[in-house]
Amino acid sequence: MPRANPESAFEVAVRHLFRHVRDVDALRRNPLVHTFFANTLEVQDGAVLREIHDRILGESATLCNKPKEPALQARRRHAIIVALCAGESVPDTIVRLGLSRRHYYRERHAISTDVSRAIMQTTPKAVTGVELGDPLRLLITRAEGLVDQGFANKAATLLEEAWSCAPDGGTKSALRFELAAALVAGGHTDRAADLLMKAVVSPVEPKAEYVDDCLRDRQVLAEATLAMEIGRDGEARCTLEQLAKRQLFDDRADETALDTILRCGDWYCGCARLPEARRMLDHARRLYRRLVRPSVRLQIGISLLSANCAEDASNEFSLERHWLKEALTLSISSGSAERALDAISSLIFFYVSVGCDDEAYAYAKYGLAIAKTTEGSRLLEMMGVQIAVMLVRTRHWRSVDTLLFEVEKFALPKSFRWGLLKQAQGSFLTRAGRYRDAQSPLLQAYEIARSVKNRKLEGIVLRERAGRAAPYRLDNRKHRLDERCRRNSRGAPERLYVMGDVRGSSARIARSPDPSPGSRSEERAVATQ
Repeated sequence: MPRANPESAFEVAVRHLFRHVRDVDALRRNPLVHTFFANTLEVQDGAVLREIHDRILGESATLCNKPKEPALQARRRHAIIVALCAGESVPDTIVRLGLSRRHYYRERHAISTDVSRAIMQTTPKAVTGVELGDPLRLLITRAEGLVDQGFANKAATLLEEAWSCAPDGGTKSALRFELAAALVAGGHTDRAADLLMKAVVSPVEPKAEYVDDCLRDRQVLAEATLAMEIGRDGEARCTLEQLAKRQLFDDRADETALDTILRCGDWYCGCARLPEARRMLDHARRLYRRLVRPSVRLQIGISLLSANCAEDASNEFSLERHWLKEALTLSISSGSAERALDAISSLIFFYVSVGCDDEAYAYAKYGLAIAKTTEGSRLLEMMGVQIAVMLVRTRHWRSVDTLLFEVEKFALPKSFRWGLLKQAQGSFLTRAGRYRDAQSPLLQAYEIARSVKNRKLEGIVLRERAGRAAPYRLDNRKHRLDERCRRNSRGAPERLYVMGDVRGSSARIARSPDPSPGSRSEERAVATQ
């Protein structure tokens, strides 16, 4: 069962457990026994494996010694479990016990199911890594939850009160960065930048001033994330990569380390560095199994990173939709607006990639409706940019003519998302036949891609600039006629708006699609270049 997922069902987990009962790496993924590996190092794997075998043999002996069990059947079933833990092959066990192959597997299934149910009822105690008397972590977790659910202003108010009353030192510094993150989520980038300018974090600051190493790493992660939000992507992403590699070297097993690895993997995917992203995904999955009760937010992050890493893998592309649907379901059930929007934007990308334009358009309307209900402008900007970038490649491209320029009011100039928006504007103008107007946003997008060192975006923009007139160069008249016939048969698509039905902001782009003599002469001039 090489591709079996032990977390999919109880029966699958039982078969996986007793088929790989001597494989440590496989047992780490099994939900029946993964708690045995919590807060342990790889050098302790031998001791953990012996502990699991002792537990299985003990439960088997207890079940087989019950008075109601037939003696011969009980001894036979216990002998099967002993042989599995000892590593004896199945044919040798069948010959030694004098059973047929069908009888052997029937007895094995019965005893392994009973043993697994007994293990589930009493699991070993493990340290969760969080103490009840830690008000700072509780405060930060509450604020993170509010931001994740779309209440950035409430989180900023909560953190600002705590920050103003906190004593100087590591605690106040950590709260400063959390407050800046909440302000950025609420769209108050100027206040967040002022807080970051006032923050003086010295690398030789005494360790005693911090609450612990986890909080210090969390502060570095918050600083890197904020720098990416306000346009300092280059230096911030180097910091994020160094932090992730240091935590992997130190073998850290906490939620902060897992969050760092997931963010670093997402950055690798955004830069088309997919082999490195897959390595981060493998590290994240191993670390997730070591945590006792990880939050749903991290499980959603692993599902999203798995889907993003399948972008160029032919044997995993069919699973991408499954992972994205799972992430969306978990996000909705946990009330996470931010993760739900991430999953929806990835689903839009997936459906655009496979040519399902109507499904992509439906998810775009759904995601935009969710983003409008959140506080602040960050989630609205993020969703608006993703929708514009994706839908401009579909047959519903006219529906984003207003959205493309409304969402620019929320985007921070010179940031990565601002570059994505400029690339989408250039693509829209090119598709509308306004090639000269498209050059300015495409040039700005190329400069942003160079500044943030994102080769994926850089390649997309270069392709747009090089082939800006290619779809229209050979037969412009036939192309426009086909477009007009399709539009008349289907009806014009419903336009997407950020702030209601505002026509003024789209006046510079929503011109008549019918060709005019001026536009024909301009197209001929471009075609001859």
